[in-house]
Amino acid sequence: MLRSSSSSSLVVCGLLVVPIALLASSTNAYWSPRPNISSRTKHHHHRSSSLASASNQHWTTTESSSSPWATLVDDTATSPPEETAEFATMQVGLSSPSQQQLLSNQQRRSFSLDTSDNDDDDTALVLPQQKRQFTPFQQVSRIAPIATMLAYGVKPEPFDHAISQLYAWVYSWDVTHTPLFEAHVAAFSFAFFIAAFSFVHILLGDDEKTKQVRLDGKMPSESALLWSKLSGITEWFNPFVSYLVSIWMYQHIFHTYNEPTMIAPTFGVLIVEVFVGVFLYDLFFCPIHYLMHRSTKLKGLRFIHGYHHRHSSSSSALNSIETVQHSYIDGALQVMVNILVQHISPFGATKHLLSRMIHNVVVTYLLAEAHSGYTSFEWMSHNIWPEFLGGAPRHDRHHQDGRVYYQQYFKYLDDFFGFTDEVRDRDNEQMKEKAKVKKAKAKMQQQQEQQTTSERIPIPTK
Repeated sequence: MLRSSSSSSLVVCGLLVVPIALLASSTNAYWSPRPNISSRTKHHHHRSSSLASASNQHWTTTESSSSPWATLVDDTATSPPEETAEFATMQVGLSSPSQQQLLSNQQRRSFSLDTSDNDDDDTALVLPQQKRQFTPFQQVSRIAPIATMLAYGVKPEPFDHAISQLYAWVYSWDVTHTPLFEAHVAAFSFAFFIAAFSFVHILLGDDEKTKQVRLDGKMPSESALLWSKLSGITEWFNPFVSYLVSIWMYQHIFHTYNEPTMIAPTFGVLIVEVFVGVFLYDLFFCPIHYLMHRSTKLKGLRFIHGYHHRHSSSSSALNSIETVQHSYIDGALQVMVNILVQHISPFGATKHLLSRMIHNVVVTYLLAEAHSGYTSFEWMSHNIWPEFLGGAPRHDRHHQDGRVYYQQYFKYLDDFFGFTDEVRDRDNEQMKEKAKVKKAKAKMQQQQEQQTTSERIPIPTK
C-alpha cells in the first residue's frame, strides 16, 4: 500500500544541500551581536540574578500609541526615530540567538530615543560579536532530520513501511472518511497548541521562571486565559465555528471532497510534500500580509487586518489566543492560501491526505508558537533553526511595529527586502541626517535672503 515515487529519495537528498552547508559552517555555534550600551542610557535595570549571568541589561523605550491600528503601518515613513511612536517598548532577555539579535535592535532604538534631545551626545553603541552555543537537545534536533534523510536515501524500505502502517491506522478511522476531517484536524490542532501555550506559566509554577522565558520579561496578561472563562467564550467559539462552517460551504459549493486513497505515500513523498506546503504557504501569504500593512491603494485591507492587532502592546508580549483573533475576511484570506498550497504537490499528482494532515498540524503549531509571547525554550523553532526561522521574537516585534517582519515562519524574504529592524534603524538614521541637512540649508538660505534684503534697503540721508 505504497504510493510509489522513484524520484522521491533523490528529491529528499537534494533538499539536504543547503542545511548541510549551513551546518558545516556552524554545527555547534551561532554568531549574533551582544549589546553593550553606555551607562548614560536612561532606562537600564536588572531583572533577575539568573539572567544577570548572561547580561543584566534591559531596556524600555517611549510608550507607543494605544490605538490598535497604530502598529500597522507608517505610509510615508519619513519621520525620524523621535517622531515614530510605533517603536516597541520591550524588556527582553538574552537566552537565544534570535532573542539576543532583537534585543540589540531595541537597545539601539532606545538609545536613539533617549538621546534625541542632545544631538551632540557622544555616547556610542558597541555591538561586539559573541559565540552562542546550542544545547545538546538543539544539536540533536538540528542533525536528526538530516541524518534521517540520509538514512532514508540509503535504505528507504523501513521508513516507507512505517509510513504505510501509520496511514493504514489513520485510514481505519471512520472520521477520516468525512468531508470535514481535514478541517477538524486543523481546528483541534489550533485548540491544542493555543491551550498548551496558554497554560505554560501555570505548568512552570514559578513567576520568576515564567518572566525569564517571556519576551517582555513579565507574566502573561489576564487575556491569556480569557478564552477558558464563560465571559471569553467568543475568543475561541467564533473563529472555530466560522472556520468549520466556511469550509463546509466551500466544499458544497465547489464539490471539492474526494474519498481518501487507500495507497500510502512513501516517506520521501510525505516529507517533501509537507515541507513544500509549509514553505509555499509562507511564501504566498507574505505579500498579502505586506499589503495589509503597507498598501496605500488598498487601505481597506489595513482596516480588516487591524482587528488582529487590536491587543498589540508595546509593553507586553503576545498571548497564544491571538493566533485566531482575525476579522472574517482576514482569516478567510489565510485559509484560502492554505487551501491553495494543499492542492500543490511537487510530484504533480494530488497531494496525499497524510501530507495534508501533517501540514495542518505543523502550520498551526508554528502560528501558535509565533503568537505565544515565549522565546527561551530550547525546543522552540527559532532556537533550533535560527538561520531559517524567525519564530516568536520576530512576529512579536511585527505586532509592535507593523513595518517589519511580514513572514510568519521563515526569514529569507524579510531579510532580502530589508523588512528588518536593522534596515529600518539605518533608514531612520539616514532620514534623520537628511532632515538635519535640509534644515541647515533652509536656515542658511533664510539668512542669505535676510542679508540680501537688508542690503537693498536704502540708507536715508539727511
